[in-house]
Amino acid sequence: RFGTINGLYKMIAVWDKVLTVEEIWDLYNNGAAIDPSSNQGNYASSGDLIAYYKFAEGSGTSVADDSSNNFPITLSGMSWVSI
Repeated sequence: RFGTINGLYKMIAVWDKVLTVEEIWDLYNNGAAIDPSSNQGNYASSGDLIAYYKFAEGSGTSVADDSSNNFPITLSGMSWVSI
C-alpha cells in the first residue's frame, strides 16, 4: 500500500532501490520518458521495478500495474484529466 498521493500524474514508477543520477537522466530528461520495465542506455534497474502505473485507463477507479508484478491501485476522491 502506497498511501495517499495528491497531484496530477502522467505515470508513477516505484523501485526497491535508489536509482543513479544517470538512470534518472535516461528515464526522464533525455527528451522523452522511456519505459522503466526495460533496460535502456544507462538505465539498468528494470529488475528492481516494483510497480509502474501509466494511467492509460482514462476513466474508472482502478489503475493497472504495467510492471510484471501485478499491483493494481484503487483510486478514490479523484477525477481524470488530460495532461
